[in-house]
Amino acid sequence: MLLSPALDGEGGGGGEQAGDGECDEEALENALRTDAAYVAFVASKTKAAKVLEYLGERGVSAERLKQVKAPAGMDIGASSPEEMHERMAKDVAKWREVIEKAGIPKQ
Repeated sequence: MLLSPALDGEGGGGGEQAGDGECDEEALENALRTDAAYVAFVASKTKAAKVLEYLGERGVSAERLKQVKAPAGMDIGASSPEEMHERMAKDVAKWREVIEKAGIPKQ
């Protein structure tokens, strides 16, 4: 799971939060309760859908759930762990560029 700070430069919560697959629901719920502007969830589309549905039942707003990038990263047709890592790295690089172009100071 990946968290990035608020894109408006306000608030905090940057960096990464990783789970081992056993506490995905709790980790993602905690991430969504922060003010992170970007939350990515490393999971299959099927697992992501199930976890997001569960979190909706637990009271996480539909608006916030729609903000989750799942599966994480740009769609490059990744299937192996190496390809998924590349996918996420490209997505992070894209967001860094967006933040720099917007003139948001690094935190």
